[in-house]
Parts: sequence; C-alpha cells; structure tokens
Amino acid sequence: MCAAARAPDNPLHSQLKVSRFSRGSSYIYILAVIAILAFTFTHILHGVLIYALVWLVGRKRLPAGARFVAAVVLECGWELFENTDFIIRRYRDVTISLDYFGDSVFNSIGDICAMMTGYFNIAKEESTI
Repeated sequence: MCAAARAPDNPLHSQLKVSRFSRGSSYIYILAVIAILAFTFTHILHGVLIYALVWLVGRKRLPAGARFVAAVVLECGWELFENTDFIIRRYRDVTISLDYFGDSVFNSIGDICAMMTGYFNIAKEESTI
C-alpha cells in the first residue's frame, strides 16, 4: 500500500483495513495450512486405496456405479468410526490436543469429497490404460 493511501487525510484511509499477522500468528497460519493439506492428502489416498479394495472384491460382480457407492459407504463408515468417543479419547491421549471433540460435519463432508477425488482420479487413470 502506498504512503498516500495511508495518509490520515485520505478519505479512503478509514476504509482500508489491512489485516496483518504478527510474527507468531503467521507461523500458526502456515502450520494450519500444512495440516489441512496433509489431512486432505490422506483422504485422497483413502480414495485410491478404497478404489483398489472395491475393485479387487467387486470387479466381476458389481458395476462401476455400485463400486463407487460402496466406496462412499466405506468412507462414511470410516468418518463415523473416526468420531466415536473411543477414537477421540485415544487421540487426546497420544497428542497435545486435549480440547479436540471430533470433526465437524463440514469437515467430514470435506473428507468424503477428498476421498471421492482420489477415487475418481484413479478410476479415470485405470480407464485410460
């Protein structure tokens, strides 16, 4: 932002609200982005692995759409299991996240969508081979 825009007599000065991270909070922001990317990647990997499992079990008996539905059901089951009291207590015991109470519904939906991304990417690759 130029000095003229920051001048107190500039009428836009009061409307310009540039939020800046302090040195400590920018590191927290970067760590949060890295964590989001890492957890998203694991759910994309779920899609690849679930695709392989469903393909091995049902390739001759189930059409592609039914295999996809089975994959989504498996991932939904994983999300339900991941948010049980048993897993949440275990997670709190082995990490420093004592205030963790499970994933939000929005987070679980995002995880399922990430799994679908991995599933569709590997299905697309297999169909082109």
